Amino acid sequence: MGGRPTNPSTLVYPRGATKRYNITMSCSTLLLVSVLSFSQLVAQQKGFPQPPPARDVTVTAIPGVIEAGRKWTLVWQGAENADGIAGTDDGGLLFAQEQTNHINKLDKNGKFSVYLSNPHGPGAVAIGPKGRILAVERSCTTAVQIDRNRA
Repeated sequence: MGGRPTNPSTLVYPRGATKRYNITMSCSTLLLVSVLSFSQLVAQQKGFPQPPPARDVTVTAIPGVIEAGRKWTLVWQGAENADGIAGTDDGGLLFAQEQTNHINKLDKNGKFSVYLSNPHGPGAVAIGPKGRILAVERSCTTAVQIDRNRA
């Protein structure tokens, strides 16, 4: 080894090199900790805006759909989206939820139920002219016909 010391504590470094390395590491560490702390602080302060409180509205009649003067009523609320809502012949609603991987039903009395489990990431629901239920699968980017008896 040519007589050079192999112990790192006894190696000879150019003047100031050790200090520069330590200062650089300290500044980098301080910068990293500051960025991480600041990003967490910003994330904590940033919240989703809350919807405005309910307000009274005047409902005008739409023949065959709604009578004048009816009041809005909250019938379902969830943490996930309700996408591709379709009305059923029995007065209920079907809606897709990609996050939970379900097609859900809300009956005319406001009762919630899972209509179909595991439809491969449904993004929308439609009901065809012959009563066939159609779903768009977001995870597969295809449209499929739902046969509940074979699901």
